[in-house]
Amino acid sequence: MKKILFATFLLLFLTGISSAQKLLPIKPSVEIFLKGTLGTPLSNDDFKDHFKSFPGGQLEVIGNITPHFGVYGNFSADFLSPKEKSLIGATYIEDNTYIISGSVGPRYYFNLPGSILYRFFADVGLGIYATRLGDETRTTNITPASATTYTLYHNSYTQIGFNAGAGINIGLGPIGMANLTIKYHSLLKKSEVNVINSITTSNGSVNAGEPQDVPAVSYFSIAVGLGFKLGL
Repeated sequence: MKKILFATFLLLFLTGISSAQKLLPIKPSVEIFLKGTLGTPLSNDDFKDHFKSFPGGQLEVIGNITPHFGVYGNFSADFLSPKEKSLIGATYIEDNTYIISGSVGPRYYFNLPGSILYRFFADVGLGIYATRLGDETRTTNITPASATTYTLYHNSYTQIGFNAGAGINIGLGPIGMANLTIKYHSLLKKSEVNVINSITTSNGSVNAGEPQDVPAVSYFSIAVGLGFKLGL
């Protein structure tokens, strides 16, 4: 899947350059959107089973070089909540977490005949995704006198990822626009990451976390927003 995304990235980029060479000189434009998003985990199983669907927000800026080709930059912040977990003989609390990402890539527009107010597009991107898992607190409660609390404090870490999506822009006036985008995100595996900063217990001991591998994960997102277009 990662090789397919990378090949698609190169194909759209080269197609856009070819289109730009044929259509220039033209009057380029800039589009700016603010969007609300909803994401759904797809894989791996731990990621998919651990988190609910999650909300987020995006700021996206697109530089359109020709009527058919542009380059976009996207800044996203997604807010993840863990699913409830019940343990026998213990209580468990996990804080909410986030994924903050920035991605950039080519966008190709499909201008259908007669589509004055709307146009479809497809894009691919390369991004950096930053995550800090929520801190975890587990308390054994077999008997109050022997209860022990363990708290895991996490570090933030980054992963490289690819994304591919499609959408539609709808004109709302001379410069106003609405946008709908669906996108698939694939984050690559990363080795020897200090995910856990420290582990503390109620008896005062502190243990440093060991480096571990961060698995590849993927998720699907849908974004809806409003923006405007400016000619240069």
